[in-house]
Amino acid sequence: IGENQQCKIVSTSPSTYEGQTVSYYFTVSDLFFSQTSKIGKGIKIDTMPPTFNTVTPAENQVFDSAYVDLHVEINELGEIIYAIDGESPKKLCSKCLSNEKTIRLKYPGMHLIEITATDFAGNSADITRHFETN
Repeated sequence: IGENQQCKIVSTSPSTYEGQTVSYYFTVSDLFFSQTSKIGKGIKIDTMPPTFNTVTPAENQVFDSAYVDLHVEINELGEIIYAIDGESPKKLCSKCLSNEKTIRLKYPGMHLIEITATDFAGNSADITRHFETN
């Protein structure tokens, strides 16, 4: 009486539609040839990671104290986290384009900061900076 049907999915790379809004729909029919359709919401295609516009500290920057100004600016809304010297990551901001914070370091010397920006589509980008405190 009933037959299982396979869905036909048209496959293409999402990057083909980068930055565009695409729509999707479903059409279902039964044995009596009744059909119904459902139009989905538009989805904006985003396969590109955020780009860092500004990052402070600069590579090999030297600070005269234990206080370091962290400033990060990205090109699209997202979450920005950072980790210093391999410690657990800390959130700088979420749903933001930029943020800044003054960080106090425990000891003088060379340091490494790793910064990750993740957009709402889940794309992420990383950048690292080495710097020194006295």
